[in-house]
Amino acid sequence: MSNHSLWQEVDHLTTEILEDAKSEEWLSCTERVEQRKELLQQLFATPVPEAESEQTRVRIEDLLGRDREITQLCQQEFTRLQGELKQFDKERVAAKAYRTSP
Repeated sequence: MSNHSLWQEVDHLTTEILEDAKSEEWLSCTERVEQRKELLQQLFATPVPEAESEQTRVRIEDLLGRDREITQLCQQEFTRLQGELKQFDKERVAAKAYRTSP
């Protein structure tokens, strides 16, 4: 696969990852992140030719911008889940106290 095709697929996957994160499709998001990781490893297995360095810089900046948005959505989900776990733990402690009370 040519570098151009690899970049197109990375761009497509990044868009899908962002959409998955927005719609809270975390399993699909995770699978696509792994696919993208493999493509990026292929892209950077060899040095970027000097003639492609500016275009590559622009692509990386775009990718990093969307990654920041994805990371923010993941952090929001993490915070939400953390709150649910804390609430569950409080309820578990209360239920245990109720069961052990005379």
